[in-house]
Amino acid sequence: MQTYAAIDLHSNNGVLTVIDENDRVLKQKKLANKLELFVAELEPFRTTLQGVAVESTFNWYWLVDGLLKHKFPMMLVNTAATQQYEGLKHSDDDYDSWWMAHMMRLGILPTGHISPGATSGPRSAAKASEPGPAADGQHPERSEPGAKEPGNENLIE
Repeated sequence: MQTYAAIDLHSNNGVLTVIDENDRVLKQKKLANKLELFVAELEPFRTTLQGVAVESTFNWYWLVDGLLKHKFPMMLVNTAATQQYEGLKHSDDDYDSWWMAHMMRLGILPTGHISPGATSGPRSAAKASEPGPAADGQHPERSEPGAKEPGNENLIE
């Protein structure tokens, strides 16, 4: 069996979806942005994973770099080139992560190059100048103290 994983990444959480070669969802879970949570959820699929796709959003580097260190096969998704069928009546984080895994399975997922973290000038500069992942791999909160994003009141912490 071959499996395909994708993560719809946000500022404080990510939705992980793992599918098989028939697009059957084997796992779908919303996780707080902590590297060890993603590693633990992906580990049972390690031997069958064809790739782990992560959206190229403003905060992708901590997760991609961390999963690469754990030897997962990573893909950085070019979100600007990722189009869904026009006229879809629904779109949410679960569907978005499934869609990326589905496109990977079909071999049509648009991806970008992942430069090595230690030698990537712009990414290294961004890590040094902006808040980034803590030494323990956790992603810090980026909002003002006490501020909450709408709809995130019930996130797993």
